Amino acid sequence: MEKLRIERKGLYEIEVNDKGETIVFDTRDIELPYRANEAFKRIQSIVEKSRAKIQLIEKEQAKEDGFLTSKETKMLELTQKTFQQMREAMDGFLGNGACQKIFGDTNYAEMFDDLQEALQPHFEKMGILNQNLEEKIADKYGDGGEDTLE
Repeated sequence: MEKLRIERKGLYEIEVNDKGETIVFDTRDIELPYRANEAFKRIQSIVEKSRAKIQLIEKEQAKEDGFLTSKETKMLELTQKTFQQMREAMDGFLGNGACQKIFGDTNYAEMFDDLQEALQPHFEKMGILNQNLEEKIADKYGDGGEDTLE
């Protein structure tokens, strides 16, 4: 049987914890900046929806519900769901299980801000923040005279 293998060039690997686990980006992937942008936009959308739900919960009358009030229970459930959705959004960009590798089981309010800040220098090294994708594709595949992406 014959085989065909394409060498994967342009991989950028980041160690994300003390266990030596990594996340890997293919810097030649033309959709990488788009997926990064979409993940952070989705997180922002999840946060905005969560804030609206928090306002509704805050207006409710609190009732005793064991150790916590019914209001506190609803807030914790909303928080848990919100962070799960945000982890899924980032895993869509970083790879399945990436947030678990990075944060473990802990969620905290600024975790995705911290992640974005920590990724910033890597984004710069990979060139996904400042590359003009349309220009790059046109240079590679265009005939030089026409706008190839419209």
